Amino acid sequence: MGEGGASGTARWLTGARQGPGAAAHTPRPVPLAAPRQAVAPEAATPSAETTLGALPADPEERLPPGLAKLLVQRVRDGEGNQAFLLSGAVGGDELPYSDGPQLRPFTISLGRVRRDGAFPSQVYRAVQGWSRRQLPLVRWLNTLRARYGDELHLVVWDDTDYDIPWEMLWLGPPESPGLPAGWLGALVPTARWTTIREVERPLLEGPAECAGEVIGYFDGTMREDADAFRDFVHQRHEETSAFLAALDRVDRPPGMVYMGCHGTYGDGVDDLTVGLLTWYEMDEPMMSALAGQNTLVLLNVCDSGRLVDNRDGGEDALRGFPELFLRKGARACIATGGQVGETEARSLLAHLVEHARSTPERPLARMLRDFRARAAADLPVPVPRTMRDDGAVDNEGQRQVLRFLHQFMYVYYGHPLTTLRLTRRVQEGAP
Repeated sequence: MGEGGASGTARWLTGARQGPGAAAHTPRPVPLAAPRQAVAPEAATPSAETTLGALPADPEERLPPGLAKLLVQRVRDGEGNQAFLLSGAVGGDELPYSDGPQLRPFTISLGRVRRDGAFPSQVYRAVQGWSRRQLPLVRWLNTLRARYGDELHLVVWDDTDYDIPWEMLWLGPPESPGLPAGWLGALVPTARWTTIREVERPLLEGPAECAGEVIGYFDGTMREDADAFRDFVHQRHEETSAFLAALDRVDRPPGMVYMGCHGTYGDGVDDLTVGLLTWYEMDEPMMSALAGQNTLVLLNVCDSGRLVDNRDGGEDALRGFPELFLRKGARACIATGGQVGETEARSLLAHLVEHARSTPERPLARMLRDFRARAAADLPVPVPRTMRDDGAVDNEGQRQVLRFLHQFMYVYYGHPLTTLRLTRRVQEGAP
């Protein structure tokens, strides 16, 4: 890549929650451009990819007023290229939406933001450019924003492994006066979902109140994360065996499961790890403590929110850590779409803990919207370019954009109105 390539990026990239053994699991470099010419897709070819899994998402599922659902389904175009279809619905109104097929956008994955990847400002501008080509979707969302205002909530039901950062979709200057432009995830409480064939309960059957104590796992340099829970009843585990055993205890149902550790990601299930545990090793336990309970899982782990196609495992399904915990019984999951930095990881943890302490009745999706809005407010205007006028990499500018991208890496799976209420510790001497 030359002097301004990988060696240059390493100077501005802050520490990420990826372990020293990650090299064995590092995926092949993501191409900087789509592998085929980016022409408009031909008509989609019906195939097994049109609906992923045995229980496909139902776009006609009844929605309450103000709750919108954007369904993303993968297909192949006439030339066999990976593509996707969009369809949308909103409760209490007649505002359906559909569009596509569109080619898979390889350049906008936040997984490209890594030590050997693209410059942050390049990824940012790739997402902005892609957003400008989503005019029908942007108009639909802006129409919903104008109609429902602060009551609008969105579920992006994404049945692809395309790593599209929907929370970074730029909602450009709308037609409605007084409606601000900005990034979707910083303007609208946005939740994610994906089809999980083993889960029979509908996502939108109703929100949950995740309530109870914290079960935490902390490895290596992440051990100080446990200090954030000092005001709450929590179990602190630094050994994987004890942590997994705690997830099988049914006498102390958790309101939250927290993992602060390194993680890896690759082309298949074999490449997915959190801490010392592979995806298969995490999938083995029953996790009986989650079944029938209302639990939030927070994976403060690099790449933990990314899903992979498990056709190599003999099934037409997406697998990953969010679907694993939701399949085991968790009602919500917060995870990351890339290699999140240490500073931003602790910032998110502090933000969530303060939320649980001060505003537990406020939905988690709104909490994350506010977290992203703060990141958006700190982004320099204009956004820094890759190179300064003297031809050197603008390292400080890249760090500023990187902080923004790191905070937008957090994605939330679950009902958009689900809340979190952690059990407070009884202070000594309190009446």
